[in-house]
Amino acid sequence: MTSIGNPGRLAISLTILLVLAPRLLEAAPTDPQASASQRFAQAHQSARNGDRIQARQAFEASIDSLPLLQDHALFYSARMEIEQDEPGLAQKHLARLLQDHPDSIWVSDALVLRGNLVLDDRQPAKALRDFDQAIRTGSAGTRSVARLGRARALAANNQLSAAWDLTLELAGLRGKEGKRASELREELAVLGPQKLGTDEASFQLALARARLKSGDPRAALRSLQPLLARSTPDRLRAETETLAAASHRATGNPAAATKLTDALIARGKPADLAGDALYGRARRAWNRDEDRAARDDYRSYLARFPNHRKRSDATHALARIAESAGDMPMAAKRYREILADHPSSRVAETAAWRQGFVLYLDGDYPGAAEAWHQLGGNAAGVYWRARALEAMKKDRIARKIDQQLLRSDPTGYYSWWLDTAGAQISTTTSGIKPASAPSPPNSATAQMHLAKAQLLAELGLPESAERELDAVRAETGNTAFLMEAYAQIGAWGRSIRIARAREAR
Repeated sequence: MTSIGNPGRLAISLTILLVLAPRLLEAAPTDPQASASQRFAQAHQSARNGDRIQARQAFEASIDSLPLLQDHALFYSARMEIEQDEPGLAQKHLARLLQDHPDSIWVSDALVLRGNLVLDDRQPAKALRDFDQAIRTGSAGTRSVARLGRARALAANNQLSAAWDLTLELAGLRGKEGKRASELREELAVLGPQKLGTDEASFQLALARARLKSGDPRAALRSLQPLLARSTPDRLRAETETLAAASHRATGNPAAATKLTDALIARGKPADLAGDALYGRARRAWNRDEDRAARDDYRSYLARFPNHRKRSDATHALARIAESAGDMPMAAKRYREILADHPSSRVAETAAWRQGFVLYLDGDYPGAAEAWHQLGGNAAGVYWRARALEAMKKDRIARKIDQQLLRSDPTGYYSWWLDTAGAQISTTTSGIKPASAPSPPNSATAQMHLAKAQLLAELGLPESAERELDAVRAETGNTAFLMEAYAQIGAWGRSIRIARAREAR
């Protein structure tokens, strides 16, 4: 049996297995002599081929014949039983999964399935307990489905205000769950604001916002018409105009949107919403490559709204516009403003990084080296600081920095760039020890998930193997072992994310 902990041999053997497993399964018909693991893989193959009855039979047969993947067999059996209208048997298998396999990757999904079954059986209070537990423990995707179930259970339990609030939070959810959330929201909206525990204006605004996020801007505009037609306080009017402008843009009516936005900007109050409007107008101009209009609006925004929340982003945009215009000194000035005035902002690290580049491109190599030095031990900053020192003819110091980088991070991205330089740095690579094979996890729970991932990969089920590796990652963090394991089952995105996370440490 192939071991995920054996680098090198694993990549080749898993690739062969993932390619050949479906063919091997097709060549071996289901029969009593088939191995338990082969039967489980055949169940997946039958499900993919649309043979739900045979798939269900194979999954149910795997429950007691394949102990390592019993939780998988229980979950898929329950799903098939729900599809085939046997809720009682499904509940039995879900209960067994939840009781016998508390560390299974399917616990949260099983809670959602059971919650829906219990809700269909008119037990909303009991369903709420399952949905709440799934929300606490599930992945992002599972939490969204569980929250939809919770909204349904709240409505069924006559907790209408809480159900309404939750459907508003779910606005923008995609797929069939998003459609169901929108349908539930519209059903509740018919009851009116009083039964939902809110006032008329708040109700119309919330409904319009949710409809817009759910992709129905025309319905959003219908909700806003009563508010637009009457005199309202400044904040309510500004909120209404902001939503109406966004809805007009979504329906392809930019002229109407511009009229509303310009009116709000001209009034200038309330300052937070007027600032949002001006910042948004600048950003849209920048996205259309109208740099001059964007620059003027960003400057006006900074002058008119000194306490607004987007000032660091506006300054960053002005720096990028200056870069595009070739005005490197102005770009560097704007980046310094961000670092001085907004050192904790989300663009601060980017500003420090780009400040080094604009100084470098402008020929200010000492300034660039210092800017990159301020990034600390960041591998990218170390690498580019050495390049700035090279430009200053300080090759000896640059080589020393390169050598330190290669020793501290021999398998990193920037070390690879140094390796490709060949003879230029060959003298710095002597004495670097090759990275040792990464160690597998130590905890029993992580080892259990790893064993499942290995078997699932060998059976040609990389998606399920990936989920098991996700559970290992939750236990151990971003280890080099997992970076390789994800790559070996084709989960390149996760492998790259781990590599980047390790690079940034």
